[in-house]
Amino acid sequence: MTNKKEKKRLIPTQIGYNKLAPYYNFLLYLSGGYLIKAQRKLIPFIEETSKALLVGEGTGNFLSKLIASNKVKTIFCLDISEKMIQICQKKNKQSVSSLGGNKRVHYIIGDLFCLYPNNLLDANQHLNNKSLFSLITTNFFLDQFKEHELEKIMQRLDMLLTPGGYWYFTDFTLPKNFFQKNLVKGLYIFFQKVCNIEADKVPDYHRHFLERGYTISLSKKSLFGVQTILYKKPGPEKKVMEK
Repeated sequence: MTNKKEKKRLIPTQIGYNKLAPYYNFLLYLSGGYLIKAQRKLIPFIEETSKALLVGEGTGNFLSKLIASNKVKTIFCLDISEKMIQICQKKNKQSVSSLGGNKRVHYIIGDLFCLYPNNLLDANQHLNNKSLFSLITTNFFLDQFKEHELEKIMQRLDMLLTPGGYWYFTDFTLPKNFFQKNLVKGLYIFFQKVCNIEADKVPDYHRHFLERGYTISLSKKSLFGVQTILYKKPGPEKKVMEK
């Protein structure tokens, strides 16, 4: 459950992303569409799977291509912004209808901690195996958390991912040159003011994955210091398509 302190911080963040929602795609296309292209780069290499959780999916730019790939039986889209979800639903309405409607794609408005209602827990208050996801995506999501918050977020996501499952990650990496440093700095200032996030620098995501025993199955770099990585959680073997 989300505690009172987290709720107080979450509310202004929700308001911020609701205000940003109508302009979000425009901001993405200011990059020449490279940020959208970056997060879609590894979709062709995802194997067919049963259930995926798209965390912080926003306006659905990743979802549209994932639906078109027809590789995931059931998709859950999670976002704290009601406005983002509304745009996502509208954008993908036709694609969702052609693939089985609400039985295939589900939309959840809330934060990550809302994924712990009673129907996800067994009698001993543990996650049911049926509630676990075989694929989790965090595209431009983890960068909005400070290190201590990131630890909790990744721990929760790790619990929701089945052993041997895949974590599809796209985000800005630690900036290496003057341009990247100033770009990232500017983006953090913007999202701090508009969306009330507290983070002010790119965290060391890779360290958190390594500490949990994840390995890199595939990785591709893009412009602006963005990297897309398909991480594999320890557990039963799963096949990944070769290039």
